[in-house]
Amino acid sequence: MRKAIVGGVVAALMTGCNFSPVRRCTTDGDCGVGGDCDEGLKICIDQSGSGGGSGGGCPTACPAYEECVDRVCQPRYAGVEVLSPANGAVVSDPVVVRARLVLHVGRTHYPPGSCELTGSSSAGAFGPVELPQADAGSAIYEGTFSPPAEGTLELRVGYPGTTLTSERVVVTVDRTRPAFQVTVPAPGRPSEPSFRHGDPDAGFASAWRRDEVAPIQISTAEPHLDESRVALTLSGVGGAPVTWPVRNWSPCDAGRCARVDVELWRPEMRAVRARLPISVTGFDLAGNEGQGQATIPVTRWKWTFEAPGMVLHMPAIGPDGTVYTGGEGSSGRGLFAIAPSGRLVWSRTDAGVSTSPALGMGPTGLVLFAGGRSGAGTSLYALDPSDGTLLGECAFSGGVSGTLAVVPTRYGTEASASLSAVALVNDPNPPLMGHLLALRPFASQQINRCLSHNPQLPWMTPGGGISARGSELYFGTNGGTGGADGRGHGWRFGPSGFEPLDGGWPVDLGAHVGTPAVSDDRIVFSGGSLSRTVAAVRFDGTLAWREHALGESRASNPVVVGEQAVFGDQSQNVHRRWMSDGGSAGATATGSQIFTAPAAGEGGYTFVVTSTGLLVYDRQSSLAWSEQDLGRSDYSSPALDCAREPDGGIADRPGVIYFGADGKLHALVVDSRGLDVTARWPKLQRDPWNTANAQAPLAPFACRPDGGS
Repeated sequence: MRKAIVGGVVAALMTGCNFSPVRRCTTDGDCGVGGDCDEGLKICIDQSGSGGGSGGGCPTACPAYEECVDRVCQPRYAGVEVLSPANGAVVSDPVVVRARLVLHVGRTHYPPGSCELTGSSSAGAFGPVELPQADAGSAIYEGTFSPPAEGTLELRVGYPGTTLTSERVVVTVDRTRPAFQVTVPAPGRPSEPSFRHGDPDAGFASAWRRDEVAPIQISTAEPHLDESRVALTLSGVGGAPVTWPVRNWSPCDAGRCARVDVELWRPEMRAVRARLPISVTGFDLAGNEGQGQATIPVTRWKWTFEAPGMVLHMPAIGPDGTVYTGGEGSSGRGLFAIAPSGRLVWSRTDAGVSTSPALGMGPTGLVLFAGGRSGAGTSLYALDPSDGTLLGECAFSGGVSGTLAVVPTRYGTEASASLSAVALVNDPNPPLMGHLLALRPFASQQINRCLSHNPQLPWMTPGGGISARGSELYFGTNGGTGGADGRGHGWRFGPSGFEPLDGGWPVDLGAHVGTPAVSDDRIVFSGGSLSRTVAAVRFDGTLAWREHALGESRASNPVVVGEQAVFGDQSQNVHRRWMSDGGSAGATATGSQIFTAPAAGEGGYTFVVTSTGLLVYDRQSSLAWSEQDLGRSDYSSPALDCAREPDGGIADRPGVIYFGADGKLHALVVDSRGLDVTARWPKLQRDPWNTANAQAPLAPFACRPDGGS
């Protein structure tokens, strides 16, 4: 008997089972009454009945699943509990089964080395399948098995060689991966006369815009969908993909359906148009993973306004995003107000525009200024921007050359300053001189509403214009009839009208120059029809620096961003010059001629309109994306605005760029949210209203609450 018990102990140790508690010994006396010490194992063996107990030994040894209690063999375990899978669960293949033996109160653990799994499915009964102990000596059992078939599966776990079994557990076996169908609906587009909405590329004519939210539809016939573990991922062009959780599932004809509103501007998109991959990944309740795929065509194109035969100038952008532009050409003339959604608000075909319009705040509200042909002559006029009603007009002979500046003017004994638009007019009659003109529509006396001064200036450089600092005016001329050298001029509007500034003005620059950019302590001149020079002049008229490093290449008008002056040239480069000394801060080859000033956008982007299209550079001066073959755009620098809600309010989405080319005004979505309002002079005429005045604050034009870039 002693040898049989010892053999059983050895077998239990070999299978990871043990007696509990274990008493160590060296002699039989260490084991008490009814116990012997095994000389080899040095542990006590209970000779009164396997497992010990209370109240003395049993007449015969108890089997391992029983314990001697009051000289009677009693069951050690009250039952078997299946820990997993749970009753009613959905499982895959293989099935992980975990169970434990439930000990009677007061009994001692003496677990077998394994338990048995049995059950049945649609393929019939199966088992027993051995479930080994999770850990040596443990009453926890764990194992895996492959069900014979999908569908309903009944299983039990039992103590081997006994009738002790668990409650029946019923689960559903699902080996099939879920499948997802991804549907991309087509966007709706309005139809407006003179407008083309969407991308001119026929392959993207029905594409979604980058600033839109696309409602992506997802459906699945999976009956055991884990709705908390489904996600949609949109990949862009460059950069990391973006993921949205898929929530709010509901019954539908396909089984279960959900919608994800995908913000198409979230992933990076270094392209003007692209087919972006959509991937839906999800799991069923059994843990099977499935996917669904689709692509969504995305474009940056919003709309194009067509005015065939006209040269459309850089627009002014109103507080509600209304776009004001105009032009003249072989087919006529016109001034147009366009809603940001791409709809004509009003137009006037009796007034041409030979320069970019500008906006200013008058005593009763916003005022729109423009200059160009009117009737049989030329006029500088003020209008109500809401409907185009004429508020004031100054008629003259000659033509407005270059851009306007919006300045406060106080004349004579006037008690307060009056909102004014100032232009330099080129007289077509010999000796081809230029003179200054101010339209003051709200002056108290009619006679003071049109004030001009003819200081016998040389012609203003074609493509040039006036920039201001308060009521001080800065502009360039070509140096006289047939002159080869240009000058930078400084004037102001005072109580006596137009007056030259004191100091070193005018400044000989040695080249024709266009519309200057006004910085904190100096004015940067470049551009013009023949300019090969960039120069900086202090406010006192002294030359800070001048560079003739452009050779035979004409430069565009400049902007000032950070500590650098930025401009393009006909040699297909974007130049950056340090404001401190004019030294080169780098140049970027563009592959296209540049005639117009660039624009600095929020986020560090630089926008360059070339002779054939649009180039967009990131903060590192790397090309982010471009759009080419748009026709000539020699006269239109780019304008930037925020995204707009239907009521004209600022939307939390990417911004928009406007520029003219070949009789069209284009609107494209850009990743900048408007202008870089931290720049000193971020665009031609400085701000979205085209005031060209350095004292007009830029902060109100920020598209983000913090105004950051």
